[in-house]
Amino acid sequence: TSRNIRIALAASGTPSNEEYIEYDTELLGHGTLERGGVVVDAGKNIVVYSSGTDITACVYGIETATS
Repeated sequence: TSRNIRIALAASGTPSNEEYIEYDTELLGHGTLERGGVVVDAGKNIVVYSSGTDITACVYGIETATS
């Protein structure tokens, strides 16, 4: 069964339309969506929504200092 997912880099837990980087993207059953090279500003939230309850979101990254 496929699901639609949304991913946003948002200032709060309720993203605005402009903050989505994926919007109603279809994810097929047992599928994976991978996004690399995403840079998130300090204080931003990564918000994930799914049309079903059987989706898991995992986020990996590093924090680097800027000078």
